[in-house]
Amino acid sequence: GEDLAGTFLEAAGLPVPRMRNAANLADVAQATTAFGFPLLLKARRNAYDGKGNATLRSAADLEPAWKRLGGPDGHPLFVEEFCDFTAELAVIVTLREGIRDRPRCPSQAPGGRARARRS
Repeated sequence: GEDLAGTFLEAAGLPVPRMRNAANLADVAQATTAFGFPLLLKARRNAYDGKGNATLRSAADLEPAWKRLGGPDGHPLFVEEFCDFTAELAVIVTLREGIRDRPRCPSQAPGGRARARRS
């Protein structure tokens, strides 16, 4: 998930927003104290291109976002510090079992999608 990617990137020395697990609504509330508003509540799985994410701008947003993302149903969520940015570059790498050559990522302009496919 994105939280694991952030941990990997941070270990490689790249700056990443602070993140925190959110096992319950109290964890989300504690993150607001640590990170301030705005911040993001995100699903650990199936969250991409803005799906499975909620921007929290005030305490009033916490419970509706928690419910919408499935927190009460046990869906694993995490909180991420909001990061101002000018552009985003998303890189999607797909792997096919049994093929071991290196994936290729075509260069993309900021905000585009770079896709690496093994063929």
